[in-house]
Amino acid sequence: MGNNLFNKLANLVNCTIEGKKYERLVTEKDVVDASDMCPTCGSTAARKPVCLIQEKDPLVQYLHCDVCKGNSVSKMPTTQYLISYYNNYYSGSDKQVTFPGKIERFAQHIDKYIKVDASKTSLKIMDYGGGDGSIAVALANLLLSKHSNLKKIQVLLVDYQPQKDYDTPTIEFRSVETLDDVKGQVDVIIASAILEHIPDLHTDLKKIFPLIAPGGYFYARVPYMMPFKKIFKGLPMLYPMHVNDLGPSYWNRIIPRYKLNARVVASRPPLSETEFSTSFIHTLVGYMFKIPAYLDIAIRNPKDLIWNYVAGWEYMIRMNDQ
Repeated sequence: MGNNLFNKLANLVNCTIEGKKYERLVTEKDVVDASDMCPTCGSTAARKPVCLIQEKDPLVQYLHCDVCKGNSVSKMPTTQYLISYYNNYYSGSDKQVTFPGKIERFAQHIDKYIKVDASKTSLKIMDYGGGDGSIAVALANLLLSKHSNLKKIQVLLVDYQPQKDYDTPTIEFRSVETLDDVKGQVDVIIASAILEHIPDLHTDLKKIFPLIAPGGYFYARVPYMMPFKKIFKGLPMLYPMHVNDLGPSYWNRIIPRYKLNARVVASRPPLSETEFSTSFIHTLVGYMFKIPAYLDIAIRNPKDLIWNYVAGWEYMIRMNDQ
């Protein structure tokens, strides 16, 4: 398949494929070995190679964990390397947000899963790795407009990026750099297009889940490219930016893995980043790839899908009240 045709196909299935912009070759000093313990669940069981990322100096592969069904790289970038890398992550023209489509549309999509208690007068939303925090702010504005009982929403952004001032009479906007800086529990956590970046995801999730208040929500959206990579060998996996590749088999085991008192609200292919009104063909082909997965979910509601060519996954849970 020619490069031009391949690039068109990759874009049509909603792959974020600015590969050469984000991919880097790493050296031994840039990485640490992550082959002995699964970064996505902490298991020490042997993992099998499923995808070659870098052939030598060092060898970097994606490894599949049979315990959690996640895929993660054998060599994780060091903290120092990642700080240097992400200092240049957003160019001056880039939108500093983790959803490239219309933010209000994405906020509406998350909102349809959330039920607000009529007795509540305030909420706290945490945006984990959300760039400039505008997704959480858009969701806050939507919730305030829909629920007259809500008088104030606090938005807490966990991110290293320099922040805008979003404070209004009804939105209190604050930012911290790490999960360890978060105090108290929150009502909604958004983790959009961030968990694929986290070298020690298992540790971060163990910190995130206790932060969710009873009745609160956790929403995650991640790319899932491994099924396509097995067919299109030249497909960029965006290493060292992306270090985890997590599909439905991983997410559908989260609740028992972390012993959460919660129920699944949504586990499905994610909202398309394009729209019919502006990108008809791309959006149509994207949905065509996702339809078999939607049908499988509707008919069987399985932990493991028959059809995995969906390019991403979204997952939302609600903590039980008690």
